[in-house]
Amino acid sequence: MSTKIYDGIRFRSSDLLEIHAQLAAYRPVVAKAVEEATLRYVASLATDAIDKAALAGTGVESPIWYARQKLYERQEEIKRSGRRDPSIDFDFTITIMPYQGAVYGIVFCEQSGWKDAMLGAGFAEAFPYWNNTDPPEGFTDEAWDERGQLWNAILAQDEWDRPVGCGFTYDFLPPARYPAAEAALPFVPVLEKRARAQAFNRLIEAEYQRLLRAAQGGEPKPDPLRLVMAAERSLRTDDGNARVLAESERVVPLLPGITTDLLIDGLPAKAA
Repeated sequence: MSTKIYDGIRFRSSDLLEIHAQLAAYRPVVAKAVEEATLRYVASLATDAIDKAALAGTGVESPIWYARQKLYERQEEIKRSGRRDPSIDFDFTITIMPYQGAVYGIVFCEQSGWKDAMLGAGFAEAFPYWNNTDPPEGFTDEAWDERGQLWNAILAQDEWDRPVGCGFTYDFLPPARYPAAEAALPFVPVLEKRARAQAFNRLIEAEYQRLLRAAQGGEPKPDPLRLVMAAERSLRTDDGNARVLAESERVVPLLPGITTDLLIDGLPAKAA
């Protein structure tokens, strides 16, 4: 069996009631992390819509509503397709598997650092296993093989080696909360970061169009993805960075200050 349990853990207690109490006590920490991640995403996307509209003079209606809808659509797509989308996947679950007097688990979470933060609470320890590279420093081959055999035995409790068939699942995810504009406001990116993002995207678009014009009429037909990648590479050079910096400085005074009202109401289009 090719067993890879990168996010395996072992609970320090073997009492399921105690483990449940520990997880329940930690749930507010996860709830706060989910809320902040949600607000950060919504604030960033709404601000981006405002900044693009400000530079183009096109106007934008209810940026916060637009950002919320995009978030919900992407999260629904994860459930529908099963494809990964770490930037907006805030699920955090543990499959809990009692075995021979101890309790093990596998963490399922896309957010970097959330599992380690939970382990820092002290009620569980990292207990991973893999067999495609060397074991961690400090493990003998014999001890590492024993861990692999243990994980194989745990998963063998299910006919198809499914973790969920070997125990039960604890879901940290709190009930969905409406990301309001006033709550999102503190998570709006700073002006310099906003300006650099707009400058980078505008220069990529300009470089992409230049490459597309140069490639038209030739064979084979230009691949849009390759052209975008080439445009991005051109801006990762020293000269490209200088161009981004210059464009950022030009853009800064054109971007509006973000307020709660602006997040809710948006920007009107500039008069022709």
